[in-house]
Amino acid sequence: MTIDPVFSPWLLISLLSLLTIFFLWLELRRRLKFIVWRCTAVCLSMIAVAAICLRPGYSVSVTTNILLLTPDYNPSVVDSLLRARPELVTRQIDGATSYKNSQLLTATDLEASKQQIAIIAGEGLPTYALDGVGEFQYYGPDSRAGITLLNTPNDIRVNRGHTISGAYNKTSGGKVTFYLESPAGKEDSVDLTSMENIFSLSFTPKQNGKIRYRLTVLDSGKTYTEPIPIYVNPPSPLNILIIQGYPTFEVRYLKNFLQRRNHSMAIRYQLSKQIFRYEFVNRKPTALGRISPDLLSQYDLLIVDNEAINNLSPGERSVIRTSIDAGFGVLMLLNKVPQGGLTKDIFPFGVTSARRDSAVIKIGSTSYTFPALPIRPRPNPEMIEVTSNASGTLSGYFRARKGHIAFQLLQETYRLVLSGDSLAYGKLWSPLIEQVAKARGSRSAISIGNQFPFYIDEPVSVRVISRDASPRLMADSLAVALIEDPLIDGVWTTTIWHRISGWHTLATAAGDSLNYYVPQNTEWLSLKKARQLLSNRRASNHEQDESQVRTYAEKKYPPIIFYLIFVSATGFLWLAPKL
Repeated sequence: MTIDPVFSPWLLISLLSLLTIFFLWLELRRRLKFIVWRCTAVCLSMIAVAAICLRPGYSVSVTTNILLLTPDYNPSVVDSLLRARPELVTRQIDGATSYKNSQLLTATDLEASKQQIAIIAGEGLPTYALDGVGEFQYYGPDSRAGITLLNTPNDIRVNRGHTISGAYNKTSGGKVTFYLESPAGKEDSVDLTSMENIFSLSFTPKQNGKIRYRLTVLDSGKTYTEPIPIYVNPPSPLNILIIQGYPTFEVRYLKNFLQRRNHSMAIRYQLSKQIFRYEFVNRKPTALGRISPDLLSQYDLLIVDNEAINNLSPGERSVIRTSIDAGFGVLMLLNKVPQGGLTKDIFPFGVTSARRDSAVIKIGSTSYTFPALPIRPRPNPEMIEVTSNASGTLSGYFRARKGHIAFQLLQETYRLVLSGDSLAYGKLWSPLIEQVAKARGSRSAISIGNQFPFYIDEPVSVRVISRDASPRLMADSLAVALIEDPLIDGVWTTTIWHRISGWHTLATAAGDSLNYYVPQNTEWLSLKKARQLLSNRRASNHEQDESQVRTYAEKKYPPIIFYLIFVSATGFLWLAPKL
C-alpha cells in the first residue's frame, strides 16, 4: 500500500505545524519552557479543529481486477476462479444470474470499469462493447444446438440462382433437416447427417422488391423457423450489340429472352459478303457500320460469334480489344470449332480437346443434356466459371483490365424454351450476361460493415464511397452526419442506431440506395450468441495473466484521533495555570 497526501487540507495543517515549530524555536531560545508548552497546546488544538473540519485523508492503492458475469455463465467455473484468485471482485451485467457478493453494473459503470476487467464468464459482451476492454480471459458457456454461421448473397437479381449457406451446431447425432421457403412455396431443402454441419440452400427470386424467406430447421423432433429478409434488386436494362455471321435459332431465342427483360438490342446479321440485315429491339434504329469507339460507347455488351469475329478487319478487332480494356464486355458464342484457332488478340485463352460433343449439366436439381463444342478452356486462375461439369468449364469469363471476355460452349440451349422451362433458360444465360456487361457508372456506393443480423439499439456501421466533395446520406428520410476517412479520399463513415425492427433504407443525394432489414430481438438468437462468443474468444488473452490492475482510493483519517488531540490540548491549557 502506498500513501499519497491529499494536498488541500494538509497544506493548511503543514503551515500551522511550521508556525508551531517556529514558536517552539523562539520560546526555547528564551528558555520559556512553560510558554512553549502552552503555545504547543494552542497549536495542537488549532490543528485538531482544522482537521475535524477539513477531514484530511490519504490515497491507498487497491487491486480492482473484475470477474464480469454475463448471461449463461457456469457457476462452478466462477467458484473455481474465485478459489484460485481470491482478489477478484465479481460484477454482473443485466441479464446475468445473481451471484453471491456480486454487484450489478449499469451501462455507465461498465464503460468506466472496462480497463479493470480481468475475466469474463458467460456469453460475453457484445462485439461493439468490447472496445476499450484491456487484456482479459474468457470462459464461455457450453455449446448449444443452433445456427452458428450464415452467409447470404449481396447482389440478388430476378431469375438468377443464388445460394444461402451456413453452419449448424448439432448436440445430437441425429439427422437435421433444413427447409427454405419463399412466399410462393418451398424453394430447397437439405439434410445434414451425423458427420456434417455445413448446409447450403438455393433459391431463384421471380420478382424484385422486399421478400421475406423462411428458414425452417427440424432437429430431433424440434422445429423452429427464422426469417431471411431478401431485397431483390430491380433489373437494370442493358444496351446490347449483337453481331452474327449468319442467323441462328440460338440467337433468335436469346433475343426474345432479353426483349422480355426490357433490354435494348441492335442486331446485325450478315446474309452475304456485302449484304447485312439489321434489327432493333426497344431502341431507335441507328447506323451499324464499321466497328468504331463511338459505336461501342453506346453499348454495354457485345454478343458475337466466331464467324462474325473472323470477318472483322484487324482494325475493328483492335477497337474491340481497346474497349474491353476500358471496361466493355464481350460474349463469344462459339458455334463451331475454329479451324485456325481462336482470335488471340481478343480471346487469349488456351483450349484442350474434349472427348464428347455433348455435355450434361445440372440446373437447380434437374440434369440437362446439350450439344457442346468438343473443346474446353485450359484451367486458369483468372477464369471465373459460370457453367461447368466434370469435363471442364462450359461457360465463363475472364477479366481483361477493366472489362470482361466471356464464352459459351453449349449449343441449342433454346430447347429449354421450347419445352416450357424458361426458368432454367434464364438461370443459364442471365448470370453470364449480367456479370460480363459493362458496369454502370455511379457517383456513390453504400455498404454496411455489420454482418446480418443487426438488432434494435445496436450500432450499425455504414460506409459511403462518393465522388462528391460533401455527400449527403439519408437514413429513412433523416439526414445522417458523415465523417471522411483521414487517409482515403472519398470514403465516408458513420454509425446509426435503430429503434424499430423491419425494413430500412439508406440513400444518397446521388440517387444510390441500400435496403436492409433489422430483425426483432427474439429472432436469430443462436446466431447472435455464436458470433458474440467468437468475438469474445478472439478478443481475449488465452494465456494466464494474474497481473493486478491497481487504482487509488482516498481514505479519511478517523475523526476520533483529532477529537482526542483537541481534548488533550485544551485540557492542558486548562490545567497549566493550576500547576
